[in-house]
Amino acid sequence: MTDTFLARQLTQRLALLAGALLLLSGCATNAANSIEVSPGGTAQVTIKNSGLQSECELRDGAVLYEGDIMAAWVLVQSHVDEKQTLEGRWTWMDRDGFQLDDGTRAWKTVFVNALEEQKIMGRSPNAKAVRGTYELRYHSGVTDGDE
Repeated sequence: MTDTFLARQLTQRLALLAGALLLLSGCATNAANSIEVSPGGTAQVTIKNSGLQSECELRDGAVLYEGDIMAAWVLVQSHVDEKQTLEGRWTWMDRDGFQLDDGTRAWKTVFVNALEEQKIMGRSPNAKAVRGTYELRYHSGVTDGDE
């Protein structure tokens, strides 16, 4: 085999590998971080996208009640010096671990100003909720909820 043939094969394999890595990293960048809140509990943060967490951190949260309807807030802290456009959504669960009202799961655009701490509020769809989870991800360009 000639050196040119081997060089061409190596180049093709490297290009395929680079393409595969780019595709995988693209999938990972839209992973959502989340924070779960429940009455009397400590907010639990789950990080699936460390890049997002270092730029816009999910920090804390708590539950409050509006009559018998569970509501909650979470804190988002920007660590970059430019405005960020992200997406977030609430999920509410009942005592048995079932999700309440899929209609509340729409991704909504969230704007976070440079180096700002922002409180994001949510309200369960009914009185059966015992915990809430807020998910935050990079903006995908397409949302399925009101902006």
